[in-house]
Amino acid sequence: MGGRVEKFRRDGWALPWPVGMEMLCYMLSHEAHHRGQVCMLAHQLGFPLPNEVAYGIWNWEKLWKACGSPGGAGDDS
Repeated sequence: MGGRVEKFRRDGWALPWPVGMEMLCYMLSHEAHHRGQVCMLAHQLGFPLPNEVAYGIWNWEKLWKACGSPGGAGDDS
């Protein structure tokens, strides 16, 4: 194995997709779906997320830094 993904499977029954724009779009929409579920469930349980939290879940650089990740977008180290 060369360490590169050649085909992308959305799940066990779907046909594989080529790696590229299709895979990126699917992953972004899937991520957005789950983040929306978190916000909706919190609201339905009576704990609506403050705007700082709801919008903060999209701030990748801040999340990487908060988790102690050595990498991430804009990391020059």
